[in-house]
Amino acid sequence: MPLAQPDQAENLLKLDALDVPWFYSWGGEPLSGFGPLPPETAFVPMSWGRNAPANFQSIWTANQQSGLYDTLLGFNEPDLASQSNMTVEEALDLWPSLEATGLRLGSPAAANNSNGWLSDFMTGVADRGLRVDFIAVHRYGSPDPQAFLNQIDTIHNHYGLPIWITEFAVRDGAAATPADNRYTDQQAYNFMADVLPELESRSYIERYAWFPSDRDNPFVTSSALFEEDGSLTKVGRLYVGQEEPTYNSGLLQNAGFESSPLVAPAYDAPGTDQWTTINDADTRATHAHTGRQSLALAPGLDSGQSQPGIARQEFAVGEGVEIDETYSLGAWVYHPSSDPLTGTREGSLRIQWFNESGALLGDQRITAIDANTPTDEWRYVTLDSVLIPNNPNIAEVRASLWVNNVGPTSVNSGAAYFDDVIFVQGSLVPVLGDATGDRIVDLLDFDILAQNFGAATVFGAALSDFNGDNAVDLLDFDILAQNFGASSPATVPEPASAALVSAGLVLRLRRRTRQPHHT
Repeated sequence: MPLAQPDQAENLLKLDALDVPWFYSWGGEPLSGFGPLPPETAFVPMSWGRNAPANFQSIWTANQQSGLYDTLLGFNEPDLASQSNMTVEEALDLWPSLEATGLRLGSPAAANNSNGWLSDFMTGVADRGLRVDFIAVHRYGSPDPQAFLNQIDTIHNHYGLPIWITEFAVRDGAAATPADNRYTDQQAYNFMADVLPELESRSYIERYAWFPSDRDNPFVTSSALFEEDGSLTKVGRLYVGQEEPTYNSGLLQNAGFESSPLVAPAYDAPGTDQWTTINDADTRATHAHTGRQSLALAPGLDSGQSQPGIARQEFAVGEGVEIDETYSLGAWVYHPSSDPLTGTREGSLRIQWFNESGALLGDQRITAIDANTPTDEWRYVTLDSVLIPNNPNIAEVRASLWVNNVGPTSVNSGAAYFDDVIFVQGSLVPVLGDATGDRIVDLLDFDILAQNFGAATVFGAALSDFNGDNAVDLLDFDILAQNFGASSPATVPEPASAALVSAGLVLRLRRRTRQPHHT
């Protein structure tokens, strides 16, 4: 995390929010005017370039002797002209001054691990009898977890030393603007979710540090840990350890609409990540429940007549859905004060089934949002446990989002926004006893109940009040015990409420006990 002025105060708050046990700032020491570090957060100095040893060697040595520092990172991307820009010989000549500090030493971190700079440096280290205690690695690229892990494993196997991954993120080097970046927030999230447990399982990886990009950085916008307002992104919440329900699960794919998976008006093959849209459906980069986009639906015109705005996915019986089974459709819905619903306009969720000729055989729906719904508030709506009849004539099931236009067009306006849609077999009704929102009743729920036991109004107490009597007591323990081990077949996105934050804090407190590196 860079701590240069004028962003030092803001970045110290971000550092505190990340709750990490260590950090570095590409600098030789904390800057002048440096504010207090978050508790239990250690600073690691870096010898960024050729001038650093002369300027900081005595400080590093003194701080090593006082126990303030125990590690020093080597030169930053010396193989790049835009970074420390050093030859291998120059770096080797300066290396003894770094060794003299008595600190444990990380290698220079090359921008390109395969261009020969690091290999030549390590050969020189061996030839001159110098000391390198671990390899520092930078790695940016596509959201391919296995390619990333293979490269890290290869580097370790080649040098036989511990690894610090001091910069990594999902990056699109061809993006000219954030909107051009071909990698979505969900892809960056999935990459991190896959990679972090693998890093934790490798004993040779001592520490790692995700690159703290800004949202306006076109190359790594989807990897940003913070939104522009300073709140954690979806990726940031995962990095901190606030485990979230899995969005976009179930039969519908890309239901967060991050990659604009809309096909209009042509029909698209069922079971893909594409939506068929009718009339004025589109994606909006503003107004998103999670990620950066939602789906905005408004009625359109056909032959001069107002027609409903529709987005749907189709599933053939036997290829995604079955008859005589129940299915549920859920979505977050919203209408902003800048584009409110008026008159009798309303948005709805629908599950419908058709015969081979496309004739409608059945329909169940629920009104999700209308002009009476408060503006600027996301709310979760479910059409739960719809039974697809045991009728051999049913050939196709559709999960649909609708916005109707009932009555004269002049008195009806506004779009309904949908995000994080889920369509699954079974029920979306929460499991009684689940305090964390992960759809499973387990020891995490027991811990939250125990922490809130006896409370009626304290922060997060409602999480454990399963019987609705406004108290967390033995009756709630009984309910949890009866349902222990129960789970729901689907995961529903939870609201960004105080209750969810409370659950996240419990997880973060546990993570703090793991040492020594960022876990």
